[in-house]
Amino acid sequence: MKILVIADDFSKQTSIAELIKTHPVDAIFTLGDLYSSHLKELQNISIPKFGVYGNHCSEAYMPELGIKNLHLQTEKLGELTIGGFEGCHRYKENGHHQFSHQESVDLIKNFPKVDILLTHAPPLGVNDDWSTESHQGLYGTLEYIKSNPVKILFHGHTYPKDNHVSKIENTIVVYTYGFKIWDLDEILTMSNLPTAKRYR
Repeated sequence: MKILVIADDFSKQTSIAELIKTHPVDAIFTLGDLYSSHLKELQNISIPKFGVYGNHCSEAYMPELGIKNLHLQTEKLGELTIGGFEGCHRYKENGHHQFSHQESVDLIKNFPKVDILLTHAPPLGVNDDWSTESHQGLYGTLEYIKSNPVKILFHGHTYPKDNHVSKIENTIVVYTYGFKIWDLDEILTMSNLPTAKRYR
């Protein structure tokens, strides 16, 4: 199953329609910090679309684009159960889609087990930056995957320079910036993956 994953700085010069015409996919995942003007082609694309909002998402663009908001929700994609958690670690008092570590723990602790988890920010200690509050991962999603191992966690938000596919516990962590087509079957058969860690 092939997935187009879009996160963060997705250039409006890229045609989603042309991209999936030449590289067909089974679904589209959006991971936040995106704008409806960049994604407007999704209105006319009928394949399944799922997403979460990021901390720079000030507009609720998903309904008009036919994207299912997965924040603390689950859906089926074929035989897989997918779910999501939006936003990032709180760094502004009134910021959009931001949570303290304890808030993230409280929100996700009773979330049902999923096969694939879509998040904007990574789990704490995974592809995050300890030197800035905004780019810390979230403790809640770290605790969730320890207690409810998911097969694959997709995230954006941060800027690791390498190890865009890594592993923590029994979960494969996939980082995307911009856009990339990922093959779920290929990801699940990857071996000798590096242990996920902070990049700074």
